[in-house]
Amino acid sequence: ADATDAQARDARTLEFGDFEDALHAVSAQACSADCIVTRNLSDFAKSTITALTPSEFLRRLHQRRPNLRRKSHTEGRWVEVPEL
Repeated sequence: ADATDAQARDARTLEFGDFEDALHAVSAQACSADCIVTRNLSDFAKSTITALTPSEFLRRLHQRRPNLRRKSHTEGRWVEVPEL
């Protein structure tokens, strides 16, 4: 998500250990993101947006949309695969 000057100023007021993490959290909130996907959950402990590991995100995505599959590794697109 893009960040505005106002969001960057807001990020500076947060008590995050890293400015870039704070900026990610502010941007995620501004665009009404469902979650932040990260390998470092502890970096987003103070975020109002839930942080998930990549594997947890994919697990939840699969629960919601079990037919969603990656078409190919080279294309990188996600498509619905009909059940057989």
